[in-house]
Amino acid sequence: MLNIEGAFRFVTIALMIGLVTSALFHVVLYISDSEVYRRWVTVQIVIQLAGAISLFFVLRYSTYALATFVVLSIPFMVINWRIINYGNDFEQILGISCFWLVYGSLIFKVRRNFIGNWHSKSGSGA
Repeated sequence: MLNIEGAFRFVTIALMIGLVTSALFHVVLYISDSEVYRRWVTVQIVIQLAGAISLFFVLRYSTYALATFVVLSIPFMVINWRIINYGNDFEQILGISCFWLVYGSLIFKVRRNFIGNWHSKSGSGA
């Protein structure tokens, strides 16, 4: 049986693999004639790889990495929604909402690990 921490680790690793794989597949979008579009694709690839790196540290319950991932997810969602996959407003909003509902609830369930890790690094007792 998979416990909550195991589920959190599984989903986080799956997200890391998904982000790296997606970044690799986004290279195909460089065949576009639009230089502006290719620039946005490059920005999206960089955000995806940075997100995968931050998730690596989220696995170690780094509060900074979690905050970085949340901040990176905002431009990732906006670029994906408005520039790269434009025209699918309902599906994009539904997907984003489902993702943060599931992953946010997992983060909430393992929040003590983040808090404990924060206190142990800052030198204050938990």
